[in-house]
Amino acid sequence: NNENKEVSLTASCDKGNFVRLMQNSLTITPQASDVGTSSCKVTATDEFGLSNSSSFTVIVLAPTPSITPIPDQEIKAGEPKVIRIMANDPSGSNGLKFSISSGPSFVTLTDNGNGTATLLIAPSISQSQGGKVTIEVTNSFGQKANTSFNILLAKSVVITAATYTKPNLFVAGNGFQGTNIIIQVNGKDVAGFIVNRVGTAITLKGTKKKLNLKSGSNQINIILDGVVSNSFNFDV
Repeated sequence: NNENKEVSLTASCDKGNFVRLMQNSLTITPQASDVGTSSCKVTATDEFGLSNSSSFTVIVLAPTPSITPIPDQEIKAGEPKVIRIMANDPSGSNGLKFSISSGPSFVTLTDNGNGTATLLIAPSISQSQGGKVTIEVTNSFGQKANTSFNILLAKSVVITAATYTKPNLFVAGNGFQGTNIIIQVNGKDVAGFIVNRVGTAITLKGTKKKLNLKSGSNQINIILDGVVSNSFNFDV
């Protein structure tokens, strides 16, 4: 304006109200509700009502959620573990949904509906293999994020049953495969009487005296390659 006449500036869009003029600067501050394409224009009007406009397009992208990384987990079979999962999203946590993309069948997820979820890792005592787990979170716009971690099953030795039928002591359980084994019956190592051993069963042969058995209650435990089993009580 060569005569320094007053000129007013206005800004508007066909959707939303996220474009503002601050003196001679244009500020664009879209929110999650403004996702999509909007046509906007800036109009200059002088004191005589004459105006001129410049149009432009604003494309607001959908926000992307984020999920807190989960470290690798080492657990023992038969010992469940619970993990809390958290996610965030610029549009808020209410629309977030969790799911398991892949993982072992002994992993289950409960979505708490508030940007958090609970993961239960519960391998049975017969489980010998872990695996990779991938957790996915999706926001209300369909945008996704994921995180993965590995489950490592620590070696465990579990006794589930023991019976003596002369002359055999039969022990059932899991994790009986290994190199160096000690079988303690009432505190005495009787591994030298093993006649058969597989991953889920051990058979020892001998008299009650040789196997350190007594009438009534007896206790047995196994130490295999340094891993100590549970103590199991049985009657003879």
